[in-house]
Parts: sequence; C-alpha cells; structure tokens
Amino acid sequence: MMSPPKKSPPKSIFSRSTKLLGLATNLAQKEIQGLLDSTQKAKLKIEQTKKMVEELGRLKGAAMKAGQMIALEIRDYLPEEARIILEKLQDSGEPAPFSDIESILKRELGETRFSKIENLRSSPLASASIGQVHRADLPLADGTRGAAILKVQFDGIAESIESDLEIFKKISKLMMTLSQKSGDLDPLFDELKGTLLFETDYLLEMENTQKYHSFLQSDPQLSEGVVIPEVIPDFTTKRVLALQYIEAMRFEDWLKTNPGPKQRQWMGEKLLEIHFREFYFWGFVQTDPNFGNFLVIPEISIHDLPKLVLLDFGSMKTYPNEFRKKYVQLIRTIHEHKNEEILKIVFDLGLLSPKESEKTLELFLKLLTHALTPLHPKKQPFDFNDEVFAEQAKTNLIDFIKSLKHSSPPRDLIFLNRKLGGIYRFMRVLKVKINLGSYLERLP
Repeated sequence: MMSPPKKSPPKSIFSRSTKLLGLATNLAQKEIQGLLDSTQKAKLKIEQTKKMVEELGRLKGAAMKAGQMIALEIRDYLPEEARIILEKLQDSGEPAPFSDIESILKRELGETRFSKIENLRSSPLASASIGQVHRADLPLADGTRGAAILKVQFDGIAESIESDLEIFKKISKLMMTLSQKSGDLDPLFDELKGTLLFETDYLLEMENTQKYHSFLQSDPQLSEGVVIPEVIPDFTTKRVLALQYIEAMRFEDWLKTNPGPKQRQWMGEKLLEIHFREFYFWGFVQTDPNFGNFLVIPEISIHDLPKLVLLDFGSMKTYPNEFRKKYVQLIRTIHEHKNEEILKIVFDLGLLSPKESEKTLELFLKLLTHALTPLHPKKQPFDFNDEVFAEQAKTNLIDFIKSLKHSSPPRDLIFLNRKLGGIYRFMRVLKVKINLGSYLERLP
C-alpha cells in the first residue's frame, strides 16, 4: 500500500491561522472535559501535548518555534510521557516535499547556479521549524567541487511570523488560564519575534557564522578540537544557506557509543568554556542549545579525543557590555550573600517586580543562592549528575513561580536562561564532574 504524499506546510496566513485556531479550540474542549479526576486529567494533558506536537510539526515556522520554546520553558512541570512527546519538537518536524525544495532553490539561485548543483539528495538530513537541510555537491571557492549542505527555508515562513506568534500567544494564554496560572507572556513572544526575524535571514546567518568563527579563532586553546562549517557565499541567499559538509555523528548518537570518561570530560569542559567565552567576553551568544546543533567527529587525534562541530548561527543574541557587567556584579553579590544589594540589581535588571511579596523575594533569593552552589569551593569538582542539587533547584523554581503575581519574563534573560538550561542538560547527559572554582575568579 502506497503511503500518502507529503503535504507542504500551509503558506497563507489565513490557512495557518485556521489551523492554529482549530488547535486552540481542540485543546480548550479537551481541558474542559478533563475536569474530572487527576488520572483522567493527566491522560488528557498527554493527548493535548501529542496533538499540539503533531499540528505544530506540520505548520512549522514561528508556530513550531514557539512550541519548542514553550516546551523548554515548561518541561519541568509536565508528566514524563508529555515531556517525551514535546521533546520531538526539539529535533525535527515532518519534512516538506522535495518538489517544494527544488522550486525554492531554482527561484532563489536562478537557473545558472542551480544547474551547477550536483547529486542533490531528495531525503533531507534534517527538517526543522523554518527550513530543512539537503546534501549536494557544489563548486567551491578554490575551483574544486566538494560535498556541501543546502539549508533551504520553507515558503511563507518569514511572512507568517507575526500572525503565527499572535495566535500561538493566545493559545498559550488560554492553556495558562485553564490551568489556573497567570503571567504576562508578551515579553517572551516579543523576544521570540525579534529572534525569528533574524533567523529567517540566511545572509545574516552567514555573517554570524563568520563572526563567531573569528571570535573562536582568536583563542587557539579554545578553538582546538572545535569545527565550524565554512559558508559557501556563491550559493547563499536570504533563504538558502550553503555550507561545507562535515562527516560527523549526531551528539546523541555519539553518546550511544559509550565514550569513555576522558572523552566525556573533554566534551563537557569544552562546551562549558565555549559558553563562558560567548557571554562574558564576546557578548555574542548562540541561544539555541538543542542537541541537533552539535555534532561530534569521533576520536581521531593522537590524544584519542573527539572534535566538536558547532552548527546554526541564526539564533544569535548580542549582549552589551553594560548588561554583562551588571550580570557579573549580580553573581558576585549572590556569592557574598548581600541580599539587599542582590535585590537592588535584580530590580535594576528587571528580573523581578518590586511589587512582589516578601515571601516571593525570599524564595527568589533562595533560588539564586542555590543556583550558585556549583561555584562554591567545597563543591569542587561539581557533580552535574547530583540528583539532590537538581531536585532542590526544581523545587525552588516551582515554589518561586507559584508565588509570582506581578513579574513578567525578563526579556533580556529569556534566551540566556534557555542557553544555560541547555548547557546544564549537556553536562547531565555527559555525567561529568568539573572544577568550577576558576570560573568565578575569571569573571571580567
């Protein structure tokens, strides 16, 4: 029996809005029906989550990206089954038909450049929220022909960002209301909108890739063992990004090979050091920490160490020096347990509203103090697989969020917190212990 043909993601704003509004109605009906007992309600939550993932995977674009972010933001409040379903959004969506990809390439590159593409594979290497990746052979700058990848943006994605996000924001607010939660989601969606507008410009991503590469190369010790694919400018447009193809394994597949402690330790320290340099020294942070953006070239050196391949520089955020100085000041003040000064900086940075209750402020101080526990001298080397620390952090966060009444998500920290959470998950799956004592001393 033949499988049904793949459908293109809905392109028009009207058709996408209809899909999203239909999803909202479905979720609301399920939620109202679920006001029975806790077991039935948990099952319906899982059904809702599965339905949302399926629909967003078809829609792609801003709607799917928003779903990915919400999945990261609320993952700790969901049942295990629901988390597993939502995590599928982090990896890939349903691929678009190859005929769509060919059509976009011809239109973007023109017949002359398109005719120079050889061995274009019809099956994508990856399919994500705003585009998918295909392998091909392209002419390179040195006159030779080499293996490359073409990242192709789906039709209608850039045009639908504003309408997709507006409707998905309504869905999210509806889910929060029905779940008896409150909070202003506008800063979250405003920040997401700005990031998505950047991500849909592949010429900007080319510049970001080259800029990040130059930062990395300025530090020979940091760049050792780290690979960034070279951009092929002649085949890059606003909606097509051409990159050198690198033979490597997905990060999760590499983990399944059971790398030894030496390899895991190197990987953990390298990832942590890269992020440390990104934020505190460069002010130029790759904010999408999902496993799919990190590949591994297995042990090939004389030291039996792998190489780390960094991908996707569309989701970058620049943090001004003044903001970073205040952030460092906050870390040092927390470390010194100066509660009054901590709260002053917190209010200045807009992390919390001064209108919050004394209890909320106390819970926030407790949350911050515990979050810095890994830097304490007596905790070195810090065990990232420490279940007691992880459970306490989760409890502190839930208690704090429950007590919030007036504060909105701090837009300047939304993506930074996302990156920090991603790095922490990397450390957890690597099961490493790292001496973090020097990091506090090395803060600029």
